[in-house]
Amino acid sequence: MKNEIKSVVFAIIALVLLSPMALALDGSKLAGQIEVRNESYYTPFPVEPGTYFDFFASVKNVGKDTLSVTCGLDPKYPFSMDAGEENYRTFTRMAESKEALLNFRVRVADTALEGANYLDFTCKNVDTGQVNTVQFTVSIKAKASTVNIASVTASPATIRPGQKTTLTIAVDSASPNYLRDFKISLGVGSDAFPFAVVGGTNEKLVSEIEPYQSTKFAFDLMAYPSAASGVYKLPISITYTDKLGRSYSINQSSGLVVGSQPNLELAAESTEVTRAGTTGKIIFRVMNRGLVNVKTLRIEMQPSKDYVILSSPSQFIGSINADDFETAEFRVHVSENATAPLALNAKLYYSDTSNAEFASAAAASLPLFTQMEAIQYGLETIPDNTLLYIILLLVGLYLLYKYVLPPVSGFVSEYFGKQKAKK
Repeated sequence: MKNEIKSVVFAIIALVLLSPMALALDGSKLAGQIEVRNESYYTPFPVEPGTYFDFFASVKNVGKDTLSVTCGLDPKYPFSMDAGEENYRTFTRMAESKEALLNFRVRVADTALEGANYLDFTCKNVDTGQVNTVQFTVSIKAKASTVNIASVTASPATIRPGQKTTLTIAVDSASPNYLRDFKISLGVGSDAFPFAVVGGTNEKLVSEIEPYQSTKFAFDLMAYPSAASGVYKLPISITYTDKLGRSYSINQSSGLVVGSQPNLELAAESTEVTRAGTTGKIIFRVMNRGLVNVKTLRIEMQPSKDYVILSSPSQFIGSINADDFETAEFRVHVSENATAPLALNAKLYYSDTSNAEFASAAAASLPLFTQMEAIQYGLETIPDNTLLYIILLLVGLYLLYKYVLPPVSGFVSEYFGKQKAKK
């Protein structure tokens, strides 16, 4: 009876050892008398579509005999091995308890689906022809197919109202996979972004972008003639799909600058300072001939040998809209030796609506006339000297009465007295 029990136990053990995909007591798997040990693994984990991974199989002869064994992979989709790679390794004399670590380079198909996929590892006893296969689970997970907007450049960088610019957007693919149906579009033509695409549309389409490829997209834009100076946020939208059919959408923005340097001109006029040697107010008229507004303006009158500045030489004017003007007044005394026209020099310190600061020298001229010319042109009137004449007449009469009439009166009296005596 005991012998029968031993026979049954031995038969069960033999069946277990020879059965494929059976679990060993230590957690390893058996392929006949070859144990595929739990040290077997693959790296990296998880694997990605379109990449390679290394599969390491640890095998051991757990039988009592020296074996001639061939072990290797029978990869099926989505796995494969490149030409030149040996998918089977042969051990002609694998002694009892001998171990070996086999390494295989395995490729994952570009179109591999995410999730659990299976890789068959097979060992064959060359002497007996027995074939045993162990199936391993390989986890596949695709990385997100990302793209980056590497740069956005405009030429020219600062755009005048009504001017054209070429906008170039550089896009870098950070994906190891092909990207399909790639579309990039600009959010132009709104009040918030006063630009229009000229010579094309606001969208660019590319059927396919290669892995890690850099692609540039060019758009010709024109700023609205009415666009105010400032920085405008340009909406950029990108959509595409990857090889697995997953859709992606990216919404970013970049800034475009509208502006130009204000063009200021200076003119001078005065109804008080008309000739050399006079004192009065001079009015400076500052005109903005540019396309953009002036946010702040300060004018500083410069000294000269031809005049003396009697008021403060610096005045803050404030803002000036495009195609408009503002004035500033200064009180001066013009030298007697000043010649016409009187040259007036000033410095202008100003900023635009983008807070860019500028400084420029400016000059204006003021005509000078003689007194007769000033009267002739209506700049001066003939002096009213009536009161002066009356005063002078009274003074003359007084002097006549005081100093002239008494001697004359005495002489007349004496003369007529002598005449009477002769008679």
